[in-house]
Amino acid sequence: PAPVELPKDGVREVPCRLGGTMTPFRWGVNDEYFPDAKPVVLRKDEWVRFVFDNPTGMDHPFHLHGHSFRVLGKPGSLNLADPPLKDTVNVPAGEGLVIQWRANNPGKWFFHCHIEWHLATGMARVIHIEE
Repeated sequence: PAPVELPKDGVREVPCRLGGTMTPFRWGVNDEYFPDAKPVVLRKDEWVRFVFDNPTGMDHPFHLHGHSFRVLGKPGSLNLADPPLKDTVNVPAGEGLVIQWRANNPGKWFFHCHIEWHLATGMARVIHIEE
């Protein structure tokens, strides 16, 4: 594979604090619940870094439609040399994780937990990439 070239400066960070409870059974991102959550609006070709914080007791496998991203690892210990390319990544319970990607595919894209019950109760966002 070709060497990975990721910008280190000029990258927009988007916090993604995962949360939820078993009683009531409700899951969200940044205390917002789909479909009422505000979209994450990005500019075309903008480099973006999603910084996950998962204080919950459950893993959350997150999937991004329309793009692939680099999994940089845990905050404070980022792999910028040879991070794997994915479109789904598991955010382990009680941990953080960082992904980075270029918003080069304009439109509205779904970003969600792949656990169906979490998605159904609100753990999703729309990523809107403007032209």
